[in-house]
Amino acid sequence: MKVGLPGFGLIGWHGGIDLIKKYLNVMRNYDEIKVCLFLPSFQKEVEELENMFVSEYPEIEIAMHSDNIIEMIKLMESKKIDILFPCHAPLGENFPITWIGYIPDIQHKRLPQNFSFDEIRQRDFTFQRQLRECDSLIVTSKDVKNDILKYYPPDFYDEKKIFATEFSPILREEWLHLENISLKKYKLPEKYFIISNQFWIHKDHKTAFRALALLHKNYSSFKNVHIVCTGKMEDYRDPNHIKNLKAEIRKLKLENKIHLLGFIPRLDQIKMIRNSVAVIQPSVFEGDAGGGGMCRRNISRKARNSFRYSC
Repeated sequence: MKVGLPGFGLIGWHGGIDLIKKYLNVMRNYDEIKVCLFLPSFQKEVEELENMFVSEYPEIEIAMHSDNIIEMIKLMESKKIDILFPCHAPLGENFPITWIGYIPDIQHKRLPQNFSFDEIRQRDFTFQRQLRECDSLIVTSKDVKNDILKYYPPDFYDEKKIFATEFSPILREEWLHLENISLKKYKLPEKYFIISNQFWIHKDHKTAFRALALLHKNYSSFKNVHIVCTGKMEDYRDPNHIKNLKAEIRKLKLENKIHLLGFIPRLDQIKMIRNSVAVIQPSVFEGDAGGGGMCRRNISRKARNSFRYSC
């Protein structure tokens, strides 16, 4: 079998790139599955991404496509693709190759304040097309499937074609051997918690920062607690989000206790996580287990206990 993995719609955000890698990591274990990754030649930074995939997955084929749907079909047929997945964008009911759709979450219904009117309308239109036109559809949690059934009742599609995949992280061998990875340039404190998320507005970094302030205020023995944050520092939905977070840090007088590192190399990130006291995942909404939420009222208690047990 030859699987086509469409990068369009996924390679523009790091969660999408991680999703591609997740499926590549699974499929590389099956000799009978051959993979061709299709990358949009017109998308920003595509050459850098191509080099990264070539380096990490030398066994796969990579093909560039234009934004012309006819040319894209001819390219995929020339590669003798049997099935396409996961497709972030609908390809149409009459697409000549079987395709499996993908919907990341229904956050725009749960938290409409995070989206513009036009974006909500576009997501509704796209997701309804996905459900109506795809051969099957995958989601990464039962919660996403339940939200789909709630907000898009199955009167125009068959709910049996929606499959919620199980959470199945894959440990890469190289992550266990990071002796040659140096973190000196980051000037990290000896003890720290870590948050590794892009700075989306729904990630709720502010709750973790306020919990740290409570620890410093109420427990003198925890004055040496730090938080290290990695991840792309932007959200197109709120250009002032990072500025407001930095203002909150100054307000809490935690400038020397919270370290905003931005987007860093993956192996540096993995070593940082391994060296940390614990990972914190404050969030008000998640589509899958990759960013599990932490209840606001419990975050300081959990952080306090975690630090106590590891020190």
